[in-house]
Amino acid sequence: MAKIFLLDGPAGSGKSTITVKLLEHFGDRLVHCRRVTTRPRRPDDKNYDFIDQVAFGRMLTTKRFAAYRQFENGMSYGVLKDPIEKAVSNGRHAFSLMDLGTAEMARRCWPDCITIFLMAPLKVLEQRLIEKGAHDSEQIKERIRNAEAAFSKAPMYDYVIPNRQGKLEKAVDHLISILEKEMADDEAKTK
Repeated sequence: MAKIFLLDGPAGSGKSTITVKLLEHFGDRLVHCRRVTTRPRRPDDKNYDFIDQVAFGRMLTTKRFAAYRQFENGMSYGVLKDPIEKAVSNGRHAFSLMDLGTAEMARRCWPDCITIFLMAPLKVLEQRLIEKGAHDSEQIKERIRNAEAAFSKAPMYDYVIPNRQGKLEKAVDHLISILEKEMADDEAKTK
């Protein structure tokens, strides 16, 4: 049976950068299921499908999300069930970013999903968010508060990967080794 891999982590932890490298490595072995969001589009955004709050509300009402989060700043993010379940039903491993701290919600939908938490020190997260230039100071403060709260939930994840400053390749290699192991375990069971 194909597996579902969900990568979580606070803003600035490197999820988007690592996703690009992960997809380059695995190619067709992994189906990338993008999240939906109501936040403004940024240049080179490839991990999201952009919708407005009305569409997000409709999706929420019709229970299309496996996991979702609505932030104080008015931005909403969600992981849709359909693309992931379609990939798995076709025998393909599915991968998606998830919304900070929503592992429990995703597990209610997919009890056997593999959850991975990407972690970086708060000072590093703050610096990365400032350098990205996509958030005002209040949004950065909110994201750092959310990161602090999420760190306490890290033990609930199957894996926790540190992404320290200047150690991106190490974090990528660690994540690749986890997915390779999980995929190999799955392939051994189906033989």
